[in-house]
Amino acid sequence: MRGWWEEKIKVSRKFHTKLSKIDRPDFIGTRNTPWEVADRVVWNVVPEEYGEKVRTITDRLLTVKQPLHLTEQLIHGDMNGNILFSDSLAPAIIDFSPYWRPAEYATSIILADATVWESASDTLFSEMENTFENNQLLIRAALWRIKTTDEFSRLNNTDPSEEMHHYSHFIDVLIKRIESQAV
Repeated sequence: MRGWWEEKIKVSRKFHTKLSKIDRPDFIGTRNTPWEVADRVVWNVVPEEYGEKVRTITDRLLTVKQPLHLTEQLIHGDMNGNILFSDSLAPAIIDFSPYWRPAEYATSIILADATVWESASDTLFSEMENTFENNQLLIRAALWRIKTTDEFSRLNNTDPSEEMHHYSHFIDVLIKRIESQAV
């Protein structure tokens, strides 16, 4: 479902509060899907490596990426398109995509997806306080989506270049946000 971003963020935060008490599942980090490979790259579990066709975009993010140490828990890594809303029922969360990352990483993925793919207003960034930690999560959210595209392109022998221009505005806004934090 497109739109409803603020509502999705509220649902996500409430959902992740409930997930915070669940132990880490054994299968986390063992799968080899493009999403899991991208996750391990972005979170430095394996060396960072990006394909040539995505490097102009990733290089901009990697210049501002810094180490991050936050408490991790079970999260749904793809909330934006997987929350259903009804006038008469509570929101329903579907298609659980499990990862072991900081809870607000789920929010950063919603924000990145909404901005990059659904033309959300830049005001959506205000849903995440302008802190070092949140900005680092936003960097990782964009890198994760880009690296996933890079992995699918490698597997399918396609060119990811066309998709990369969608990230430019998000990265511009994020870098300005990071720079304003330093002032």
